Amino acid sequence: IFSVVDHVLIRPLGYPHEDRLVYLLQHGKAGNQRLVSYPTLQDWAQSAPGFDGMSFVRGDRVRLAMPGGPEPLLAAFVSPGFFHLIGTPPELGRTFVPEEELSSGTSTVVLSHELWVRLFASDPKIIGRTVSFDSGTAVVIGVMPSNFAIPSFADLWQPISQIIDREPVLKR
Repeated sequence: IFSVVDHVLIRPLGYPHEDRLVYLLQHGKAGNQRLVSYPTLQDWAQSAPGFDGMSFVRGDRVRLAMPGGPEPLLAAFVSPGFFHLIGTPPELGRTFVPEEELSSGTSTVVLSHELWVRLFASDPKIIGRTVSFDSGTAVVIGVMPSNFAIPSFADLWQPISQIIDREPVLKR
């Protein structure tokens, strides 16, 4: 029990200003709650002066090519400025630069600490290495610290521009 209490209540999360992070939902006509669409969030971000910024996260399953066969993972595809908004620096390497967050940008990926340890044996030479997914390749540019978990399911992060052309619901 102490382990859970220590991890959840005593040890701080890995985010500066964690008390200022909020999760936005939309309320439907029937009183139900649903996730905000990417176009809606983009509209809100342009007209919400009370926020420092807003970011969108879309989860999806991906398969990473590994010597023993494909490894199923959960990817968080994030809108531009996600890591800057959260404010947590990577443990190794860096996060996305604006050019990589464009559809025409180089395909890049940031790994979770757990994934880096489990599949890459904490190899510091992972930075700059190209990895293959079922949808293409990406260059590993960073590894997040072990206490970073936004969203909690993420094994890795990629710019949302990597999937926007194949996901019409994400377009305006």
